[in-house]
Amino acid sequence: MLLASLVVMAMAGAQEETGVETGGDAASGAGEAETAGEASGDRVPEPLRGFVSVEPYRVRVEALVRPAAFAGLWRFEESAVDAAGRELMLENVVTLLSSGVIIRNGGRALAFSESSARFIVPHPERGYITDDRPEIPLEDALIGVHVTSDESEVEALDIEWLWFAPGQERLVVEIASAARPAARYVTRESRSIRWKAEEVSLSVPAVIPPVEFSERRYLMILFGAGTVLLLVAGLAVVIRQYETPPWNAWIAATGVVLIAASFLSESHYVSEPDEERAYEIAYGLLRNTYRAFDFRDESTIYDTLAESVSGILLESVYLEVLESLEIGEEGGPRVRVYEIDLRDCEPLPEKEEAEGFRARCEWATIGEVTHWGHTHERTNVYEAEIRFDPVNNSWRITGLDLRDEKRIQRVSRRDVALEGEGTGGTGEGENEVGEATGEEGNEDGGEE
Repeated sequence: MLLASLVVMAMAGAQEETGVETGGDAASGAGEAETAGEASGDRVPEPLRGFVSVEPYRVRVEALVRPAAFAGLWRFEESAVDAAGRELMLENVVTLLSSGVIIRNGGRALAFSESSARFIVPHPERGYITDDRPEIPLEDALIGVHVTSDESEVEALDIEWLWFAPGQERLVVEIASAARPAARYVTRESRSIRWKAEEVSLSVPAVIPPVEFSERRYLMILFGAGTVLLLVAGLAVVIRQYETPPWNAWIAATGVVLIAASFLSESHYVSEPDEERAYEIAYGLLRNTYRAFDFRDESTIYDTLAESVSGILLESVYLEVLESLEIGEEGGPRVRVYEIDLRDCEPLPEKEEAEGFRARCEWATIGEVTHWGHTHERTNVYEAEIRFDPVNNSWRITGLDLRDEKRIQRVSRRDVALEGEGTGGTGEGENEVGEATGEEGNEDGGEE
């Protein structure tokens, strides 16, 4: 009951409490945040800043919140936030974000299925990390909160931002997608943003070369022996004509049986791919393995992954790749791999006859995710011996012996140019987000 009251008060207070006159000079707020890059410093300048991240199969809404701005509204009178106050504040901001932002795709409001909030502090190399101090000074406290919706094939979004801090007249909303980031102000009079994708770029699975088969005949000596016996029987008939001995028929029959046996032993076997074809198989399967993690639903990931990985290796690959892509807490943002560079693929000789092949592979993956305004770029370099086998007439990875792994992470803060402020109304196309004009810069971190 207390939480519901606080939420209602927060939404009402955002409507009534103002510290800046409405309709003031646009330049008067320029010092507050001329570019989204200012949030990359040690302190977030605004009491509340919003973020929307459009991923291939998920839309994530985030916010950075200064609890000090809400202390009066929440009737929080302490100078520091202890464990009890922390729990109440985290619950409040999750509820406020979930109810204070409405996003529509094609006129349909998105439903938020997951949420998370925690106290955080800026980190020079990792963007933000959890603030685990027992008591956090109220003036220094910062909360990171996000809610997510499982939504795919997003071409355009209508965003209505209703949640403002008391006294906050305008709020920056940054939007990240596969294209360049963009940002706009929303105000109490103009709360709507329309975002359009530059292009829909759901990853397309790589085409794997088919398994090729060749013919071979076992026991070819039988064919030769049968042919010889038929020749002998034939010569006997020619030479002796009407006086052919009885055993001649047995010789001819035996020859026919031996030749038939040689043809019945005919079979097909998998052709060993050459170096170029082995490279194509390895690259396609690796690319499709990482593509599976564009999805968020576990069963869909498994089903997609099973088209590239087989056997007992499936579970271990799922867990290891998932761990390498996740940022922060479980269920949070996940790095999306957008480039795979197969640097080397060297087929290895087989110790014994087998249908598949082994190869020593070296590859690098590059991916990124934007989280609370910071772009996390991850480069992983691997060297492994991989086994490829035909499964149901399609190539699969059936064995992997990892020899070396290197991880490099870079966290940067991109300058996102803020376009002109909207001037009221909520009609379609108003406060439309365009391309950013700023280049990547203001790096606050390096390699981990």
